[in-house]
Amino acid sequence: MARPRDRSAPEDFDFNTLLELCALWHVAEGEAMVEAYWRHRDEVLDFALPGNRPAAWWVLEAPDDAPHPADYARGAVDDEFERAGMRWLAANGLLERDEIKAVLGKPKEPGLPPYAREHAELDADALLEGLGDRDQDNEGNNEEES
Repeated sequence: MARPRDRSAPEDFDFNTLLELCALWHVAEGEAMVEAYWRHRDEVLDFALPGNRPAAWWVLEAPDDAPHPADYARGAVDDEFERAGMRWLAANGLLERDEIKAVLGKPKEPGLPPYAREHAELDADALLEGLGDRDQDNEGNNEEES
């Protein structure tokens, strides 16, 4: 699915391009931005917060059954889409252990302002829903095998 990084590509990757690939799903439809994504995929993925993927990832790499930003966003990835994506990533086993730990730990951080705490709690709930869906799918598969 994922292409290897083109190490021969020039390393001049500006911050605005990085932000666009992370937040604006429709930029991944332009040939230059697609090339920029594949050329600098590692940097783009590293820029995403734990439990999330950049907008371009959803357009260029996500399987067909994954949520698509166009179904949620108004030109940019929004909170509703990010939580749907987080649920889907968790349900499909595509989150690393450190991502799960970071998302679940965020609401417990001292000194978070009320809005940030509420946002972190909603993210943690979405992730737990996805993990619950994954567990239910695994239980269903185990029952079918018996």
